[in-house]
Amino acid sequence: MLKKICSKCGVKKPITGFYNQKRGKYGVMAICKLCANIRVANWWKHNPEKLKLKNSTWYIRNRQSAIITSTLWRKNNPDAVRLIAQRFRNKIRDTVDGRLYANFSRGVALSLRGNKFNQQWETQVNYTLDDIKTDFKFKYYNGMTQDSLRQKRLINIHHIILQSLFQFKIAKDSGFQRCWALNNLYPLWKEDHIALHSRLDPELKELMLTNPTEEQIENLCRKHLKYTLEHSIHVIQDEIKKLAS
Repeated sequence: MLKKICSKCGVKKPITGFYNQKRGKYGVMAICKLCANIRVANWWKHNPEKLKLKNSTWYIRNRQSAIITSTLWRKNNPDAVRLIAQRFRNKIRDTVDGRLYANFSRGVALSLRGNKFNQQWETQVNYTLDDIKTDFKFKYYNGMTQDSLRQKRLINIHHIILQSLFQFKIAKDSGFQRCWALNNLYPLWKEDHIALHSRLDPELKELMLTNPTEEQIENLCRKHLKYTLEHSIHVIQDEIKKLAS
């Protein structure tokens, strides 16, 4: 078999290891396929806008065939599709915006119990991610920062007046709007959130037997939130972990 030396890497390779080029010696390029691929990849890496334009132009010209090919591939590779989707979700959720978006989207969907009607959660609660971050900025406590929101299962979004105390079926109901209003939400360390409920739930259960007013319920809920903020156990838990290690 005819062989040729790559002018880039200096390795002698079969002619099949080179891309065709009419003007080249033996009708192939001077550099091998591997070196050519590396050179092209590096060029696209340093010219992302041109790559984006090239891809979008190609898609516009070949939209129908691209959709057919993509649909067929997804159908024949379900495991790969799930893996790619999971990696994409994890990449997004590794950011503050991504984590917040996922938590609120899931929380709203669960509270509406299937009555979300394929609408974005932002249109249902009437505020945005930026509104949440601005509001939470004044609620951080005990070492909590905006970056803390990015970490998985570290912070819970607490409803000051508990979700179970509101009655609603759809997002337009006043109960839903009051439940998900920013002034009814508070970011709490996970262990603080658990401790709050361990104290609040028994007292709230007793209070509900007395046919209380909304003001009495709110006062009890806010009292326990205030106590939780003043007696956070988050640092204590961290110290225990340090001692154990």
